[in-house]
Amino acid sequence: MPTLRKLAGVIAAGITLTGLTVGGVPGPASAVTGPRAVSLAGSAAPFTSHVTPNGQVAARTRLSIQVWLAPRTAAATRFASAVSTPGSSAFHHYLRPSQYTARFGPGKASAGQVVSWLRGQGFTAIRTDAQRSYVRATAPASLIEQAFRVRLRLYPSTATVSAGPYRLRANDRPVTIPASLAGAVLGVTGLDNAAPVSTLMRPAQAGQPVPASRSTQSTASPAVRCSRFYGQHTVSGLPVHFGRSSFPTPVCGYSARQFRTAYGSSNAITGQGQTIAFAEAVRVPEPGAVQDGRGRGAA
Repeated sequence: MPTLRKLAGVIAAGITLTGLTVGGVPGPASAVTGPRAVSLAGSAAPFTSHVTPNGQVAARTRLSIQVWLAPRTAAATRFASAVSTPGSSAFHHYLRPSQYTARFGPGKASAGQVVSWLRGQGFTAIRTDAQRSYVRATAPASLIEQAFRVRLRLYPSTATVSAGPYRLRANDRPVTIPASLAGAVLGVTGLDNAAPVSTLMRPAQAGQPVPASRSTQSTASPAVRCSRFYGQHTVSGLPVHFGRSSFPTPVCGYSARQFRTAYGSSNAITGQGQTIAFAEAVRVPEPGAVQDGRGRGAA
């Protein structure tokens, strides 16, 4: 179901990318910092507000960033609901990735504006992904700071935020972009390297009883109810992402029969003769990192 997977990726970004430099869609919450510039609300990692920096990212350090483009989310949400609702004229009429991009993705003009601005700022290796979800570019830290009007600081790791074996870095304030790009830009990633965590994971309140089924688990286990279908249950009071502080809880899971029904499959379809690829997300050494004696990256 390409359409549902694509939409789920947009929604999941607001749930799981805690600590990344992702701003909400510019709107009333965006502070105007000048006649031709806007500050993206929510584009500074939350920990920077209460953790004191202990260093500065070297000016020559080259980083790759992604400027995420705003899709037509409202229209995509309506379509996703229709395509998964029995009785709807769009039921099971899924879209290919290219069709999704044509109908709901950011326009070519918006992507072109961002590309032109980045090129004008001195970024290199600029490219737009196939679905125009983001524009990727590379530049030294000093140029990035100038373009987005931030300072890239180093921070001490804490019990709740770290970058693994690397020095934790982040922009010290929300990023600023030209006002002409405000309607096209959703946010920016790549400025900080904090390990992502789920916003649904929160410590149990003091004195709160732990269910017997969780007595052997950490008290940091999420005290939320999973949903039998998307949007059945929501959790409020979470860190703000994309202008929201409440999000649907994870789906409990689907049965084999539900999967077969959703994909129009049957026991006769065995997959014989098909090529299967596996992908695994791993942390790779960052540019400029050296290897320590144990083979781990060290900044």
